[in-house]
Amino acid sequence: MKLRIAIALLAGALGLVVLATLWLLLRRRRRPERAVAAPGAAAASPTSTAAAAETAGATASRSGAIAATSPPRPVVPAETAQTGPAPTDLNAVVTRLERTLRQRVPRRVAFRLSLLPELWQCRVDPQAVRALVLDLVDAAAAELKGKGDLVVGTRNYAFTEANLAATPGAQPGEYVRVTVRDNGSGLSDEALDKVFDAAATTRPSAALAKATMQRLGGFVRIESAESVGTAIHLYFPRASEKATAKPAAAAE
Repeated sequence: MKLRIAIALLAGALGLVVLATLWLLLRRRRRPERAVAAPGAAAASPTSTAAAAETAGATASRSGAIAATSPPRPVVPAETAQTGPAPTDLNAVVTRLERTLRQRVPRRVAFRLSLLPELWQCRVDPQAVRALVLDLVDAAAAELKGKGDLVVGTRNYAFTEANLAATPGAQPGEYVRVTVRDNGSGLSDEALDKVFDAAATTRPSAALAKATMQRLGGFVRIESAESVGTAIHLYFPRASEKATAKPAAAAE
């Protein structure tokens, strides 16, 4: 009787061991199934995950370096962006340019400045004015084959209904005028009619000046006569309506 009970207990214990072993085997088989990615998605290996993390870190480091070394962009005040260039004193622009002008004009040519002391201000890029004056002075100096006179002057000028008709292309208002005048051979009537035609002009600097002045909001007027000389007038709109001096209505 005791032997039968012992055999039964031993069989039961062996059964439990077998069941436990089967349960462990089934659990091990289920673990890989849980790691399998959903259809259409690639499983990320530990190596690829580490590489991705390293790449992300390197990218973040490069971005940080760029942000640290890039200079901050200048902030342009809203008022300046709306109104354009600051008011400019063209007398100061021409005066700073005088030494360069004298170096470019031949010694045989008498060069001088004629600047109005109480000149109005205008809103214009000083660099654009310097380029225009240099180009016009070079052209005028080339026209003076022998001895001659070359003058760069400034004046205040107001266009009203009374004098507007005498100046084609002008508009009513107050202007700061810069003039480059020479007493060279001058232009014939035919050449004067084509002076602003870039394809036919004998003075390319005048055609270029017209295009530039239109971009700057002003205009150009040319006076010329054979054996008398040529005067090229650049008209820049005045920056303020409040006059600081009476306009010079007469030509220079």
